[in-house]
Amino acid sequence: MIGRDVGYVPTGRMGKYNTRTGNWSEWGSLVHGRYKHGCTLVEGKIIVAGGSNREIRNVDKSTEVISVETGISRLVGDMYKERTELALVTVGAQWQRVLAIGGDKDGRGLSSVEIFDKHDETWSLAPFSMKEARHSMAYAT
Repeated sequence: MIGRDVGYVPTGRMGKYNTRTGNWSEWGSLVHGRYKHGCTLVEGKIIVAGGSNREIRNVDKSTEVISVETGISRLVGDMYKERTELALVTVGAQWQRVLAIGGDKDGRGLSSVEIFDKHDETWSLAPFSMKEARHSMAYAT
């Protein structure tokens, strides 16, 4: 579990679930508390992006990378667009890429897609987008 809101206040708390014991434990903290964000796993790192963030009281475009080994989170390059309720997806087998797909900004759905460069830890706008704007969508990889 990474971030959430408690009484409409975003929190940076993270929890880790042990499948052997069936117990949750505290596991580090995000730099920025957020909710309605996206997260995905790629090469031993969890990428967390977008959502709503108390510090800016609005939709966020910041990105954090969490080490799965240590639970330590750090800020990296921002997305181009603020997004909440986005899909953050790792695609590809041999050449994995992280995509930020759609989302919402001020009540308007987004159709744009961004690509995260996992080596430079920066975002670029994809040369493609969805035909229709979407947010709060489900996905499978």
